[in-house]
Amino acid sequence: MPCRGHLFFFSLLTVRFCLFSFLSQGNWKNDHAHGEGTLIYAKGDVFLGEWANGVKNGQGQLTYKNGDLFQGSWVDDHANGHGTLQYHNGCKYEGEWKDDRRHGYGTFTDPKTQYKYEGQWHNSRRHGQGTMNLPNGDSFAGTWTAGRCAVVEFSFAANSPWADPEF
Repeated sequence: MPCRGHLFFFSLLTVRFCLFSFLSQGNWKNDHAHGEGTLIYAKGDVFLGEWANGVKNGQGQLTYKNGDLFQGSWVDDHANGHGTLQYHNGCKYEGEWKDDRRHGYGTFTDPKTQYKYEGQWHNSRRHGQGTMNLPNGDSFAGTWTAGRCAVVEFSFAANSPWADPEF
């Protein structure tokens, strides 16, 4: 069905609305998306979830055109609270969000390099206490500032020759 900026009613509770190249399906209240609904953006991203007064509020998932997938909590149209972002390249962040940014405690894993960071985030950067686990089993914990490790405590894997005091 072509979009021409018109409102199409399919039933009392289900509406399809087209305006400026996007399509929204779901419930409406006082001329705003409200309750469960789907929004397909002009650039190809798709949001499926809860709406309140025309903005994303509650649980939902946003599938990006490039294949990234965010599932989690939304407040006032922004990712806020707990959520998971699965990147199209296999990387994954699971943890706290604030205004669409990684913020609070979270875990970032990269399956290609097998690096895993667990700890505090601020403004989508490692910031505060955190631990980086390396693919060989070694790890280092430290204090991170704006994405860089400032203070380090290194731990060797049990089978590492560096763990042997006689080495």
